[in-house]
Amino acid sequence: MNDPMLHPAATLTDFIDTTYAPAVPVTNDTELVRSEIVDSYGILELIAFIEKSFDVHIPDEDVQPNHFRTVDAMCAMIARLRSEDDAA
Repeated sequence: MNDPMLHPAATLTDFIDTTYAPAVPVTNDTELVRSEIVDSYGILELIAFIEKSFDVHIPDEDVQPNHFRTVDAMCAMIARLRSEDDAA
């Protein structure tokens, strides 16, 4: 598999497609919760996957549905967390 740090959207999309087997392939702007691909337990799985794959810690204040709404939203959160880690 490619380095997840280089291709976060592809890494997340592959994980979602493989783990949740949606009826149609997920795109970067697919509404994951609204389309019922991911539920609250799925968000917990995504948190664990993101922390492990991207070497970031998602603090409690970032565990909000809007951060897990789409692949693009998760990529933005990952980029922000990584830049905060780099600045620390």
